[in-house]
Amino acid sequence: MRLLLATDLHYSADLAAEVAANLGAAGARLPADTYDHMADGKLYWHNLMLVEEGERLCDGLARLVDQEQPDLLILLGDLVNVNWTRNVAAAARRIAALPCPVRLVTGNHDIYLDEDGCRVQDALAPGDFATGLRHEIADGLGILYLDLFAQDAAGLYHKRIDPAATERMDYRPEDIAAALRLLDAHPQTPWLAFGHVPMTAPDPALRAPGRKIGGAAAHAAPLAARLHAPGNLLGVICGHQHFAHFQRFAHGFHWTLPSLVEYPCAAAIVEWTGREVQARTVAVDAALAARSLQPRQAAWTAGDAPDRAFTWHHP
Repeated sequence: MRLLLATDLHYSADLAAEVAANLGAAGARLPADTYDHMADGKLYWHNLMLVEEGERLCDGLARLVDQEQPDLLILLGDLVNVNWTRNVAAAARRIAALPCPVRLVTGNHDIYLDEDGCRVQDALAPGDFATGLRHEIADGLGILYLDLFAQDAAGLYHKRIDPAATERMDYRPEDIAAALRLLDAHPQTPWLAFGHVPMTAPDPALRAPGRKIGGAAAHAAPLAARLHAPGNLLGVICGHQHFAHFQRFAHGFHWTLPSLVEYPCAAAIVEWTGREVQARTVAVDAALAARSLQPRQAAWTAGDAPDRAFTWHHP
């Protein structure tokens, strides 16, 4: 079973038009800090986000599909920079043209706006998102897909963010509970779980001045706890943080993938042999990666050697 994984494309069909449409004089439709990383007309996060290079990054992803011949392409959220109709339609058109099955989970950028044509999931896989958990078993490997939701002040969950309110994003407790029941119902099946926001906190050693590093999704803690105890959860793979980070626990692993949209502009290949997981990051566009790195010379987002390639043996 060979999986091609990619996260945080942040596709923008027209960055200037996107900013004007969503933060125009008629009233902001997005949280006030959505574009607070702009400098010299560019969007910054760790290094330089190549938001305007969505087409070229999609070209690189298409080359990887042809080269690696994956059984599945799994997108781990933030497919678009803002789920503006124009971005959603253009990104979905490129992804749908790839000659392999596609799965996806929603990221925080994928649920900003609540309008017709703004649902990334409906554009790519209509009808598959009634709940925040989907699963399949393919070639003996169980795969869990967990979506992000916004939680309002009353504690209710929905698949959009209200720009006028302060809302947190997390996995729903009921979806995490359902994932745990699936693991228990199929004890002989090894499982991988996929989401957008990491489910374990990154190692403290990664924190340094100038680095924007978040924490773990609070409600995912019960699923992440399975990595510390004997069981059938091989590992958890997420995006969101824009840097490569592999964490080895007693009975499973957590892997945070680097983003497509900035250095090292990488995707990942994960292969399940029936006995072990073999994983590696793969370059999507080396020239774009070098351009992203240049303004700040911050190569740490590519990770160290164990963050870029590892083998996990299933007990």
